Amino acid sequence: MNKNIYCVIVGALLLGGCGEFENQDDDALPEVPQTPSAVGDVQTASPAQPHALSTGLDFECVQLGAPIIGIVTNDPLDCAFATMPETWKATPLFTEGSPWLDQATMPLPGASPLRNFCRYDYLGNEAYEDAYEDFMDAVHYAPPGDIDGGTFATDCPSVIPNGLYGSAVIDGLHDAYMLNVGAVTAGDLNGISLSPTILTFLDTAHDGHQATHEHADLLRNLAFDLSCPDDRAGCKEQLQRVLVTPRSKPEYSKTNWYEGGDIGYMHELGMGVAEAVLNWRELNDDGDPDTHTPMVINVSVAADLQNAYATNIAFAPTLAALEAAKMAYCYGNLMIGAAGNGHDRCTNQSGGLLLPAAFEQITPPTQAECLAMGYEPDWNTNMYPVYGPIAAARLIHAVGGRDEHDEQIPNQRHDSGTKAQAPASGAVSSVDSTPLTGTSVAAAAYSAAAHLVWSANPGLRPDEVIGLLYSSGYSLGEPAVAGGFVGVDMRRLAICPALAASPAGSALECVARATNTDGNLGSFIAATQAAVVAASGSATLWTAMLQDSALPQLCIGALPTPFLIPQPERPKCSVCSIEVPDDEVADNDTLYMSIAHEPWAVDLQVTEAYLHVYDSNRNKSTVTLDVVTEINTAESTDIIEVPLDVPDTTSAELEFVYDDESSHSNPLTVWQPTG
Repeated sequence: MNKNIYCVIVGALLLGGCGEFENQDDDALPEVPQTPSAVGDVQTASPAQPHALSTGLDFECVQLGAPIIGIVTNDPLDCAFATMPETWKATPLFTEGSPWLDQATMPLPGASPLRNFCRYDYLGNEAYEDAYEDFMDAVHYAPPGDIDGGTFATDCPSVIPNGLYGSAVIDGLHDAYMLNVGAVTAGDLNGISLSPTILTFLDTAHDGHQATHEHADLLRNLAFDLSCPDDRAGCKEQLQRVLVTPRSKPEYSKTNWYEGGDIGYMHELGMGVAEAVLNWRELNDDGDPDTHTPMVINVSVAADLQNAYATNIAFAPTLAALEAAKMAYCYGNLMIGAAGNGHDRCTNQSGGLLLPAAFEQITPPTQAECLAMGYEPDWNTNMYPVYGPIAAARLIHAVGGRDEHDEQIPNQRHDSGTKAQAPASGAVSSVDSTPLTGTSVAAAAYSAAAHLVWSANPGLRPDEVIGLLYSSGYSLGEPAVAGGFVGVDMRRLAICPALAASPAGSALECVARATNTDGNLGSFIAATQAAVVAASGSATLWTAMLQDSALPQLCIGALPTPFLIPQPERPKCSVCSIEVPDDEVADNDTLYMSIAHEPWAVDLQVTEAYLHVYDSNRNKSTVTLDVVTEINTAESTDIIEVPLDVPDTTSAELEFVYDDESSHSNPLTVWQPTG
């Protein structure tokens, strides 16, 4: 049986791995070894001596003018430690690090560890290598007690969005997704009282501003369809956005805190978490302890853990995000994150969870530890409890993605299957025309479900909400291989059964079940067939032959990156698909493409195009597509038709290589013809 898969992989914005910064003056800079070691999937480092000289400098990140993040310990707190060079600017990270934190009216608790984090930006004209060496020299000679020099490290951009675009094709994908996720209808909510609950997206946009990158809005619109089908008053306003990707390629050193970009740093993720929590606390600061509005935090951006400093929890950049996650947890917020996309299609070695989803492996603080950090709930916790069994609690809950047939989406990282799974293929809201596939979609769906269940049951603890979503899901018959619950049965989200399993939804009658044999893609298939027929015999249908070849060692865009990027980015070919008839006839399969000339690729030309196909055993074959001319010249209303011979294909993905040596991929829907 042929399966139907529609996926998107990040790639166009990935950079090569960052190498260790080499000391230029061996006499002035004695060598201090730093050897990272792995604990589970979360990387730590052998602790350096305080104020160790070259700790935390990464050559690639230095060349970008990346900020240095560090922890100060002086009293009173002052980021500008005594020996800091005058050409550097020191900023308290969680109080003045962005315009939004600077404007926050709810202060951090006095005992919060977040108060000790500082960002250092170079403002001089000296060569970066020399300036950064001088700064770390100043760290080395800082007075004892001023700073925790062993935490100082460079951060790196790391927090990582007609023809076949006719409305009938898009509507078909929307309908299939809503069925596969078990969405509720407005009628299902009749008789259920729904209280306000906040759902904050830490992503590519900020409330009140038009975003450069639409990833956040696409996810927010999808969440609205899933959690607010009744269009109840105020529901749209409960779905909020906080910007954590204020940078754009290639000017990584510049920030736009209003329109944003599509790249961020790990410390900027931490700032986003803190901003969301402080805004939420202000909302709840009404003086009445018997009223309370819960909050779900969705994180559909991610960064690879392989950078020795920027994504290593021994150093301040990632510690900033980790400590902010602890604050969110201590205040009873429920954080849900994308497991991560972007496997290495050359070696199949890129595996495990990305950050911050990998925080699921870290035991959260106890109630006593939360109180010691100043994080004390100021509402009636008998009515709105926070702390449950520590075994079920997590700083963040990682979510993986499944296709229309409950198989792992092909663009998800290897060995990243967590216990929480959700449909992640071809997701598009009722008001958008760009389907997305990736673990960001899975996390957004899980977050929307949590928002709905918590709205209906505001007296549940955070762990009870996430527990309902999991226990009511469809069992996939596979054990989790990643995250904080390895070995536990993986279950795919089903929203209506989750609500039905809650106290408020007990009158609902819906159960989790396997998807239909056609993946509920019937309307999509019919619309695609109709579009092809309408284009046949006209200039809008291009027929191109393929060239069989072995895949070269194409790893462009597949290397680890500490950049924080959307999971996924906006695809170039979001409605492309492969028709694979259920027969043994040779050369009877067809690839259909309508190319979207996206803003991020408007000045780029495709130089190579590849099709990767997978059979039911996940064996991969690759063909080179001789359609580069057509891809670069066709209008988005055109259809490119490529005859194929791939009869055993169950999933597939395209890969485009551009003239700037970047790579961008998006998997495809594979379908059987009807009629």
